[in-house]
Amino acid sequence: MKYDVYGIGNPLLDINADVDDKDIAALGLDKGIMHLIDLEKRNKLSKFLKNRKIERYVAGSCPNTMRAVARLGGKSVISGKVGDDPEGRFFIESIQKLGVVSDVKSEPGITGTSTILVTPDSERTMNTFLGNCRKYSKKDVDAEKLKNSKLFYTTGYMWDTESQKEAVLYAMDIAKNNNVKVVFSLADPFLVKRNREDFVGIIKKYVDLVISNEEEARNMTGKDTAEGIKRLNELSESVIITLGRKGSIVADSGKICELKAFPVEPVDTTGAGDIYAAGVLYGLSKGMSLKDSAQLGGLYASWIVTQKGVRL
Repeated sequence: MKYDVYGIGNPLLDINADVDDKDIAALGLDKGIMHLIDLEKRNKLSKFLKNRKIERYVAGSCPNTMRAVARLGGKSVISGKVGDDPEGRFFIESIQKLGVVSDVKSEPGITGTSTILVTPDSERTMNTFLGNCRKYSKKDVDAEKLKNSKLFYTTGYMWDTESQKEAVLYAMDIAKNNNVKVVFSLADPFLVKRNREDFVGIIKKYVDLVISNEEEARNMTGKDTAEGIKRLNELSESVIITLGRKGSIVADSGKICELKAFPVEPVDTTGAGDIYAAGVLYGLSKGMSLKDSAQLGGLYASWIVTQKGVRL
């Protein structure tokens, strides 16, 4: 196979700035919360930050995972959609410099951004504008790159628009018909609540490995972790439930084992799930067992939480 992992996700540009509590209040934001914002709010934030020092870097859940796979030495591809604007060109150029093969398409419109305002107490107030991410469609999927990959990876975040969902289902069909293993991250507890029936259907039909945290698994199954992983394992041959400081649980064809976390002092847990998934994907692509791949994911995640931001 030419590629280890083909990923479909939302390419976002993170814009980081240091602010104080008065700024958060003046902008009418709830401190420490992730806000999904519209274009008007995005433009208001851009105007507010115009003369302030900012840092920009590529982001988005699946892009984070694909660049983390590349950092380990894997051959990863990211597919998504940006705007035909300076931010979109910056994203594509940056992701390529980070060693990821870009299958990111651009068209007229605005690139998605996540404006992260950091107060002196290290609280991060996130403001996500999806922009052209929401326009991704099945015509944007590179079938040949996907067919020539060992694994296909995507997340529940792609259930935002009908065209995104259609694209993912199209990609899953291609993967299944070409013996490409499908790995699906549930991504977010609220997404699971909104799309539970959809997720149950696609997991049963397509997915070889489900990655979930405790709350996502609970929302999927209505059960506690011990029973929930069994229920998920009935839908998919392999399941990993991450437990934060408590480690993770791995179920592979009905065999369940618990893995301890690596002891560290966390500074910032942002992106830990994305990096965990990268370790798992890299391990599986190199022929490691699911258990060993999950151990690698845990080790990788334990490293990333000891620093601020998802910097590799």
